[in-house]
Amino acid sequence: LKCLDCVLEFNGGEMSIDSSTFKNNLAFFGIGGGIGVHKGELKMTNSQLDSNLAFWGGAIMSVDAFLDIDSAHFFSDSAYVGGAIFSISSNLGFLEDPQFSPPQLMGMTFIRNSTFLSNWSEEVGGALMNVDIDLSVDGNIFKANESVAAGGAIFGEYGALTSTNNLFSGNYSGDGGAITIVGDIGVDPI
Repeated sequence: LKCLDCVLEFNGGEMSIDSSTFKNNLAFFGIGGGIGVHKGELKMTNSQLDSNLAFWGGAIMSVDAFLDIDSAHFFSDSAYVGGAIFSISSNLGFLEDPQFSPPQLMGMTFIRNSTFLSNWSEEVGGALMNVDIDLSVDGNIFKANESVAAGGAIFGEYGALTSTNNLFSGNYSGDGGAITIVGDIGVDPI
């Protein structure tokens, strides 16, 4: 699959993508410059996401979804938040009303053996932004990613972050050059 100057979006169900390229895609007023996932499951392997642009999630935006990404390369993707990937749960009512208890997990993001190079966010999460979704990153390279405010490589708010065998090099941000974590988030640096 080659998606040049196009956007792939799906709502629910499962999708597998292998050995594909998403390049120069734009979703300026929407989600995910290359791929938008809502309440579904995306499995991606051996793929390249290059120079995609969106308001949320330069290459991929997921809402209440499960992402399983292995051996992908994210290069020069840009967004207002989440330069390459923005994952979020829509079940955030408990944040504004203390009478609500925290919701059940509405999604999860697994990223392995992937490269995030020169991705950019105008606000937070130069490579990844994660809100109320558990994030596991293993064996990845995060190099020269940048955000203006916080989390040059990763910005996490609520949810849990597990980081294993990753390389963070030359990432930049106003706060947290590599990683910024805010809110009630669990961190497990193995």
